[in-house]
Amino acid sequence: MFLFLSESDLEQKFRVTDSNGLDPSDRYDVVISFKSAEDLPKMDILGRGDPYFVATINDQISFTSMIVPNTSSPKWNNEEWIVRNIPMNAKLSVTIYDKDDEKVIDDYV
Repeated sequence: MFLFLSESDLEQKFRVTDSNGLDPSDRYDVVISFKSAEDLPKMDILGRGDPYFVATINDQISFTSMIVPNTSSPKWNNEEWIVRNIPMNAKLSVTIYDKDDEKVIDDYV
């Protein structure tokens, strides 16, 4: 007995997917550019905060920005994060913190 399959049948039957069920071709290389934040709340008793951010993709990989001292409107001047091979449905989250040298854990803004 012989079974004849067209090329499209083969693609459908033997489609390669990752652990999330996505086709590997549904992955992208991206450049994420971070510019600024405005009017952040005052976090320090004396002076303004020292903000920085942590960006995370799918809670798996992260990027931490530089600290911008003594400001409530930080500018990161298009600080870039180049990320390769991320799935099309990836979730980006960005959290801003205030750097405190006197504390073990920085304040969440």
